Amino acid sequence: MWAFLTSLLFALIAAGNSIKCHKCSNRNGTTCSGELVECDPNVTSCQNFIFEAQIETQKIGMAFKGCKDNTFKSYYLSKTATPTAFERAMQVRCRYEGCNSGNIEFKPKDLTKNGVQCPACYNITSLECAKKELLDCTGDETNCIHYEGLVSFDGVNPFPLVLYGCVNWVKCTPFAPFTGGLIQHTYYSKCKEGIKV
Repeated sequence: MWAFLTSLLFALIAAGNSIKCHKCSNRNGTTCSGELVECDPNVTSCQNFIFEAQIETQKIGMAFKGCKDNTFKSYYLSKTATPTAFERAMQVRCRYEGCNSGNIEFKPKDLTKNGVQCPACYNITSLECAKKELLDCTGDETNCIHYEGLVSFDGVNPFPLVLYGCVNWVKCTPFAPFTGGLIQHTYYSKCKEGIKV
């Protein structure tokens, strides 16, 4: 009997330490709203995540909010292969109840040339990119990226992606699967310092 009461007491204490976060997802835009849910007892962070990509005239936007384990950090990632082929992702971590209720948004792309050039091309039909041209990098994208992998926006229909271009990260850190259905299976990812012109 005492063992049962003790375990119940610990469960109540643990439940009392959990945080509540807003939870929602949207695969057709970069905003969403949802109800407040209680996170697992070991989770102390809420997450706001948005993603956008453009390939020529096709635009994709995604948003996700929810509970997030304590190992994740806020970040902003931007990759550009051509002025009409780019992707951006942003995660924001916050650590108090309901802190992810509002929507986050990307700033307009900074199109100011930064004096760096990278080989650039992309292909979404195979993992080959035959013709690369030098691209003038802009904004904070001062490094060059070579990425190859499979990408899925719904978790079930992956397509190949190879991308050379400008990126704002010094290191190409492999990503765990994004939340909200966006998944990247990386085969090759390398970043290096851009060519200054």
